[in-house]
Parts: sequence; C-alpha cells; structure tokens
Amino acid sequence: MPGLQSSASVYRGAIAQERFAGLAVSIVLQVINGDFDMGSTADKVGGKANELAGKVRQGVGDAINDRDMQAKGLAQEAKGDAQQAKGKAKDAVKNVVDRA
Repeated sequence: MPGLQSSASVYRGAIAQERFAGLAVSIVLQVINGDFDMGSTADKVGGKANELAGKVRQGVGDAINDRDMQAKGLAQEAKGDAQQAKGKAKDAVKNVVDRA
C-alpha cells in the first residue's frame, strides 16, 4: 500500500534518531566540560543564558534570604559576562582576519 513504511524502514529511522541523539548528548557534554570550542555566537548565547540564570538565582536567594544562593547567582552571572566577552573577542579577531 502506498504511504506505508516497511518495518525495516521504521527500524532504520529509529536507529538513525538514536545515533543523532547520542551525538547531540556527546556534544552537549563536551561543551559543559569545556572540551568543545564553541563559536562566537554560541559563546554569546550561552553567556546570556548564564547571566540570566545567575540573576534569577540571585533573586531567589534574596527572596529566601539565602546568602549562599545569592553568591552562586553572582558567580554564574559573572561567568555569563565572561562568556559573552569571549564571544565578542572572537568576533573582533574574525573581523580583523577577514579584513586582512
């Protein structure tokens, strides 16, 4: 019948999806561990995410009067600022190289 996939075809598709998911998890773990060099856009996006998460963590720490959580939020925000600066620096170097 037209439009029906064979069992083998469905199985091959499931295997391909599983391999892709495994690769994606591997890349995420490499990024988290610092073993994967991200491009400037990824650095800037990741930095913004850390900055925002740090601000939220600080706010929660303020609300429940938890100084440890406030400090962790401040550290995470600083990490995000540094990531964004790294992304901007990569852009600047790329622009100089592109002009040469």
